[in-house]
Amino acid sequence: MNVRILEKNIVDHSEVQMRILFISNIFADLKTTSEFIERVAIEASAQNADIVLYGGGFVRGSHEAVTSLEPLTRIRAHLGRYFVLGDSDYLDDPARVRSFFQTRHIQDLTNAHVTIVKHGRALRLTGIDDAESGAPVVVQKEQTDFPHVVFSQKLENIVGEEPEMRVVSQSASFFRRPLLMTRIELGI
Repeated sequence: MNVRILEKNIVDHSEVQMRILFISNIFADLKTTSEFIERVAIEASAQNADIVLYGGGFVRGSHEAVTSLEPLTRIRAHLGRYFVLGDSDYLDDPARVRSFFQTRHIQDLTNAHVTIVKHGRALRLTGIDDAESGAPVVVQKEQTDFPHVVFSQKLENIVGEEPEMRVVSQSASFFRRPLLMTRIELGI
C-alpha cells in the first residue's frame, strides 16, 4: 500500500499551498484486516490534506474485498476526494468497485478533469485510466495559466503533453527514490 503526502512547488507563490494525500496499491483481498485499514486511515486523516486521491489498485481477486476499505473512505478533504481504477480493479467486477467509491461521495475522475480553487488560485486535476484494462486518454494541456496535475496508478498510463506534476504509485523512479512529503504551491 502506498500512502503519501505530495509536495512540489509548481508555481512560486508562498501564500497558497495545497496538501494532496495519495493512496494507492492497497490490493485488499478477503483476508485484509479491518484493524490494518483503520490504522492507515487514522494516520492518513491526521495529515489534514486539502485533496485526497485514490489511485487504483484497490482489490486483488474479488471485488467483495473493497468493503474492507470503508475506513479509508472516511478521510475528509475540504477541496475534494477523487479516484481512478487500477489494473487489478478491472479483474473481477470494476462496476462494483467504482460504485463503492461513488456511493461514498468520492468523485470518479477517470479520464476526466476538474479545476480546484484555493484562495483564488487554481489547479487543474486530471485522472487517467489504466492502460492495460481500461481506456486511458492522451493528456492535453489546455491554454490556461493553471498548474496541471495528473494522477493514475502507473506512470505508463500517462501519455501526451507533460503536466507540471504526475502522481503515480508504480514507476521505476518511485521505487528508486520514494517521495515522502510534498506540498503543492498554486499560483497564476
